[in-house]
Amino acid sequence: MLYRVKLIFFCLIISIGVKAQTELFYFKSSVCGTFYANETTANGTNYFERYTCFSNSRDTTFLGKEKIFKIYLDSPKDLQISMTVFPPSRPDLDLFLLKYNILTNTYDCIANSITPNRTNYDEAITVSLDEGYYYIVVDAQFANVEGQFELEISCGQLNCSNAIPLVCNQPFSGNTINGINNVSIYNCAKPTKDDVPPKRLETFNAGPEVIHSFTLSSFSNVEVSLKGLNSNTDLELFILKDCNSKCLIDHSVNPEGADELIVLNNLAPGRYYVVVDGFRNHFGPYTLQVNATNCCVPQVITNNPIQNCATFTLNGSIPSNCESLIVEKGFLYDNKPNTSINSIKISKGSGNTSFSHLFSGVSNLTYYFRAYAILSTGDIVYGEEKSLIFPLKTTLNISVGFITNNITTITFNNIIFKNYINKKVII
Repeated sequence: MLYRVKLIFFCLIISIGVKAQTELFYFKSSVCGTFYANETTANGTNYFERYTCFSNSRDTTFLGKEKIFKIYLDSPKDLQISMTVFPPSRPDLDLFLLKYNILTNTYDCIANSITPNRTNYDEAITVSLDEGYYYIVVDAQFANVEGQFELEISCGQLNCSNAIPLVCNQPFSGNTINGINNVSIYNCAKPTKDDVPPKRLETFNAGPEVIHSFTLSSFSNVEVSLKGLNSNTDLELFILKDCNSKCLIDHSVNPEGADELIVLNNLAPGRYYVVVDGFRNHFGPYTLQVNATNCCVPQVITNNPIQNCATFTLNGSIPSNCESLIVEKGFLYDNKPNTSINSIKISKGSGNTSFSHLFSGVSNLTYYFRAYAILSTGDIVYGEEKSLIFPLKTTLNISVGFITNNITTITFNNIIFKNYINKKVII
């Protein structure tokens, strides 16, 4: 009987200590990278009247109908939420981010955006979060305010590990259809509070983005152009110093179908990232080009060949790849000058390490050759063209009258011959 009482008491403690979350409101389950095109608060309810972001003063009461979205982060992420309201009414809707507090059985306000919609029709939240469940609430301060809105949720960071290198002064043709929507807000946020950036720029880039890079060898004037868009496609252009959407240098955001252009003077040497992103959920083809006065140009060197009797060793190196990805390297050769990628190819793999090849050919014939490298952009970088001639083979007559126990070694052209009697050796 005593043990039974203890067990009941223990179970009672457990049931009191673990307070279950009770969701008394309707919500939509959401995931990272979701774009909601036609949402409205008209069919919502007023569950949250006050938020812990504010004091309980009268002017911070929110009596409007709400639309709630629930999202789970499986690991720490940078959550970005963008909302815009529709005409003609342009309702003054506000944006809140909540997290359930198991100790108080309440919903704590993590971040908010309550910009008046008289002139600015967008709301945005950017904040770094730990793993867990979160609630995105679209609300209004007054009971008679309701209307349509669009909402976009992204949870990632820019992934520049596969940034496509750009060769300066040469166009690159691409398509964002194969990109990923990791970010939708580009800004330079205050270092102490990510959710209140001093200037929000184009907060609704919900389309997939494609990342490029270029490198400057010294201070340079730079012009970046984005052209070739479909008439109904709205792609935007951003330049970042680091692989971080908060480190924006400049941007160009024109209407759909229009070209984008960024001009920067006296830009410092280093590596830069160019992001092509889609406004709302737009995607499509584009042509991107970086023009610069002091752009880093990948360099390939063809070294002088080294003769090894009847063969030659070809050597090549890539002292500067300008942080471009080398997908193929090797040598090109022919028996006529002006070798190119259409000549005979000797592939030596990928990467920017030095490479070599043992080359043999026909005697008394001139061969023209050069090292080459192919970048991930498809561009080909050539080394200087050089030439070589394989020498004629030499016939050496060696005649020894008789063999004794002390045979003298014969050496010719660094080749050692022993025990040859009336032999012909071709060297």
